[in-house]
Amino acid sequence: MKIFNRWGNLIFISTPHEQKWIGNNTSGKAMPEDVYFYIAEINGIVKKGSVQLLR
Repeated sequence: MKIFNRWGNLIFISTPHEQKWIGNNTSGKAMPEDVYFYIAEINGIVKKGSVQLLR
């Protein structure tokens, strides 16, 4: 899974150890409230959408 900000910058990519997004970037910094976009591939099926991060 990849998470992008509104400007298209990649802020998170899942790894085998971290497969869920908890609102932090790959460096562990908490991201601000905003709308983020995701691309997820599960068993060869690609899903795209958005999620609103609220704290």
